[in-house]
Amino acid sequence: MIADKENAGVNPNVMLFSPPKNAKLGPSSGLGGVKGSKKKMETLQCERFCKGIILEFGQVNVDSHNTIKFAMYNPDQSKTAVMEFDTTRNTKGFNVVLGDGSVDQYKLSPGQKGSGVVTWNPVSNMTVATKLHLTLNLGDKESRLEITVKGVAGSGKVRKMAKRSCDPTRHYVHIHID
Repeated sequence: MIADKENAGVNPNVMLFSPPKNAKLGPSSGLGGVKGSKKKMETLQCERFCKGIILEFGQVNVDSHNTIKFAMYNPDQSKTAVMEFDTTRNTKGFNVVLGDGSVDQYKLSPGQKGSGVVTWNPVSNMTVATKLHLTLNLGDKESRLEITVKGVAGSGKVRKMAKRSCDPTRHYVHIHID
């Protein structure tokens, strides 16, 4: 017997399933596919003593790049937050752009939201977990905001250089001349 909506009520052994009318079919819908997950964008609170954010890049090929966007928010109701990326530290191929990248110092007015982007361009195999720092000026107080970045580049294994050792068959003599 072929079941249809008209005959479903006649036979108690027949059950019909219809997806909701507003369901979106596809691999992420959970209907006939794997349920997808949408990752929430991290938000960096631009205030003193704030907890930083963690951005996980996962596996990235060497000599390619991956980019993760993050949100920023100035919760202070009276002071403008001024941020600047600290470029003096070794960043292992990570770079931070605040806003549209047109200025060195990014400003958020009281209560304002903004955004930033971290790009990772690894040039060698490595596994990395490091902190990127932003200098925050809020009124007359300066502090540091942290973005922890994690990822694996290429194989993740760092190639070690061969150690040079002394030749045990040679005798070494130190000469001091006064």
